[in-house]
Amino acid sequence: MTARMPLLGEFTPEQAEVLKTATLKNGAVPNAFRAMGQNLKLAKAIRNLGGYFSVSKLLPERTMRLIILRTAHRTSSIYEFAQHRQMALADGLLTPAEIDALVSEGGRWSPQERVYIDAVDETITQFRISDRTWQALVGMHPVETVEEILLLIGTYLSLATFLNSAAVPLDDFVVDREWPAARQVPAR
Repeated sequence: MTARMPLLGEFTPEQAEVLKTATLKNGAVPNAFRAMGQNLKLAKAIRNLGGYFSVSKLLPERTMRLIILRTAHRTSSIYEFAQHRQMALADGLLTPAEIDALVSEGGRWSPQERVYIDAVDETITQFRISDRTWQALVGMHPVETVEEILLLIGTYLSLATFLNSAAVPLDDFVVDREWPAARQVPAR
């Protein structure tokens, strides 16, 4: 698949300033931000929103990765899936079997984790969660955390739309470049 959105190569001083907080420990700026860098105001807003989720601490990291990976799977976003799969495995948050279960509709999830998976699925298919899922979420969390869950799903739904439509290529540092065996990428 050929990228539709040009990726920034050399950065102007303004681009470097905006993208410096998107730079990884290895010095790389992910291709997602190289593509979004065409619109610096938007790239900064997305970077800030992503930064919020990474420091909020309303949700455990495992829960965030579960939600992000399920959203990536349901939106066919290989870019987001590969990135977050690698992070979840490196941080020991999810096992390879659990990640495979997220895409194969299998797995033994705790009742709480099942609610998060349902919230993603309902958002992707209905653009809203059911009363049952809402009640389960507010039974597990304060409303401010439920708001964060919904906006986390929505943020990654939005990012998947951009990444898929712009055909942003996987970064060179992504090791696992394939969907789990249980998941085939639909033809585009």
